[in-house]
Amino acid sequence: FTAPYKPYSHQVEAFCKSAWENTIVILPTGTGKTLIAAMLIDLYSMPDTFILFVVNNVALVDQQTKYLQNTCKSPWSKVHSTQMGLNVGVTVGTAGALLGLMPAL
Repeated sequence: FTAPYKPYSHQVEAFCKSAWENTIVILPTGTGKTLIAAMLIDLYSMPDTFILFVVNNVALVDQQTKYLQNTCKSPWSKVHSTQMGLNVGVTVGTAGALLGLMPAL
């Protein structure tokens, strides 16, 4: 499953562990946590799935949205930011922005 992403061994290990049990992945900046998340998003994406990708500041919303749009491979992993509202697929936003969209459900 992970081969098309070209992950490093530590990313494959974290992906496999996260795919089978509730896991918090703690790695230093720049070691590929977002790639692990993209692989998990693709693994769990289905036609009517809502996935929330939470970032800790507004500057990361666009950065992570673009990265996930370019990296996710599943046809159901449609990635957008909270600026587009809450839609089926992957919504990237800050906790505050995502909470603001919850009444839409």
